[in-house]
Amino acid sequence: MAGLKDLDAADYQAALEALKQNDTFGATPEERLATLATEKRLVLIATIIACVVAAWGLLWPHPHEWAVGANVAAFALVIVATVLKQGRWRLDAQKNDPRPTAAIALWAPAVALAARAIFDEETFDWLAWLGWAAAVGVAVALGANALFAELRKPAGLILTGILGAVFGLGAIGEANASLDTAQAQVFQAQIIDQYESHGRSTSYDLVLGPWGPSRGGSQSVSYEMYAAHRAGDTICIGFHPGALHIRWYVLQECAAATQADKPADTAEPFDKPPADK
Repeated sequence: MAGLKDLDAADYQAALEALKQNDTFGATPEERLATLATEKRLVLIATIIACVVAAWGLLWPHPHEWAVGANVAAFALVIVATVLKQGRWRLDAQKNDPRPTAAIALWAPAVALAARAIFDEETFDWLAWLGWAAAVGVAVALGANALFAELRKPAGLILTGILGAVFGLGAIGEANASLDTAQAQVFQAQIIDQYESHGRSTSYDLVLGPWGPSRGGSQSVSYEMYAAHRAGDTICIGFHPGALHIRWYVLQECAAATQADKPADTAEPFDKPPADK
């Protein structure tokens, strides 16, 4: 094995030698290597900031609008910075390229946004939501193809499309709910069962009977809501049209809804609950 050539190391060394001749990094080989070291530090700082913003949005999104907006901004700013760097930064993850990659700084806020959108609301029109996300993924892949040479390979375009779809899932989901100014319909549903699921963490589910346009089914809820109810109780659902016509809903105590004692099909709208839950 000692006689085998390390192809990755050879590719890296060849790329480094090419970089020493690249005027984008400076006028001399020494200046270019110094620029490379500076750019690596800048990418590290950008990655740390992006990961902190992602953790904020994912783990403790308060204020909610600021946390979501910060993740959208982080995603966009990493792309803009990479464009302005004119090749000194890259967005792929190849280990045989000496230039620093901002891939983690791009993925972290995208994943945090998608998770936040899934946690924040229950989406009723999943196919429409996924369709919007796929459209964003295609747009991001086409933009990456135009802006970044390292992403023009098939694998790069596919990965970029997935990244764009993940970002789109989060951004579209959050925009659909936060920009929805219409009042919600109130539907009442009977709790027909409840159960806990144990694994790395414990989840709590209420099994609902039919309500509004839904046939009912299991709904994950907080421990507080789970502990406050028993089979046979009634719970209310606020059903929203969505700013992008992707319907979504939230489970609420009926006392929080106006005229909660009306039958489900005649209940009047109530004001949209705040995004933080």
